[in-house]
Amino acid sequence: MAADGVKKRGRPVKPSPEGFDDCFRLQAYSTDTINSKRSSVRAFRVFLANKSIDWRDATPSLFLDYAEELADHDLPYQAIINSVTTNKQITLWHSPRPEAFLINWRHTYESIKRMATERKSTSAAIIFKNCLNSMTSSLQSIIWFLLLSGLRIGSIKKAANSDFMRLENSSSIELYIRHIKYIPDDYSRKILVTNCSCAWNGTIVDSCVLHGSRALPNFSKVNWQLLEFELRRSGLSWHSTRRTVATYIKKYEFIYNVYLDENKINTLFGWNIGSSMLERYARGWETVNLELLPDLDRLVYGLKTE
Repeated sequence: MAADGVKKRGRPVKPSPEGFDDCFRLQAYSTDTINSKRSSVRAFRVFLANKSIDWRDATPSLFLDYAEELADHDLPYQAIINSVTTNKQITLWHSPRPEAFLINWRHTYESIKRMATERKSTSAAIIFKNCLNSMTSSLQSIIWFLLLSGLRIGSIKKAANSDFMRLENSSSIELYIRHIKYIPDDYSRKILVTNCSCAWNGTIVDSCVLHGSRALPNFSKVNWQLLEFELRRSGLSWHSTRRTVATYIKKYEFIYNVYLDENKINTLFGWNIGSSMLERYARGWETVNLELLPDLDRLVYGLKTE
């Protein structure tokens, strides 16, 4: 009730979550911003309550799990970052062990930012066979190389022709990676591409990285700006290659009722052991017709459990 005895109109305001006003003074923000921050705090508290964890005892790993759940619900990048940092500030303010919290926070926060960014990657458009066949030969060679190697585009954008070495009998191609997102255990930047896309009857396909006549890109003549324009004009992105392979893998498993080696899949994509990224990249695979995708049968066949 107001001071003059007249009831205020409108929806009643929910009380702030415990600890909120200590960190966010009402006079410092607009009403919309305050209400939004209150909502994100309540949502995080519910997430922790379902795990029977008090919000004061939240660890950085729980923030990572929460960010992953937000990403799975298609929240935009900035919304995920805002929600995480708001709750982190309140938790740190009231944490009984703030020093222990901050020890692991920096690396966890970097993982959260990568995960939030990865949402755009996992929702990239899938490359269908007819679209791939309509591309210029330069773009086709890049796309096929990314499909069969599992590499990110950033790993080959600075590549030179001298970085490639076709080994004897064309059983594999050695590639020196100038830019890499993770450092392998043996500190080697050389990888072997052994996947073939030729037909099972032995017919050599031009696009095959190992045996094709025009598969390996001529990096001395690659115009990346022009290729990206062509790719975007088709409604695709460089992450479409990884999503296409992930979708093919899930559909192949379902149709042929086979079990693929999870470690081999993670090695192909450069993911950590036990990663859930395959499920994220392959979302919606149930509605995709396998015959409409590029022929990756031999690639996926090599991922079977032995």
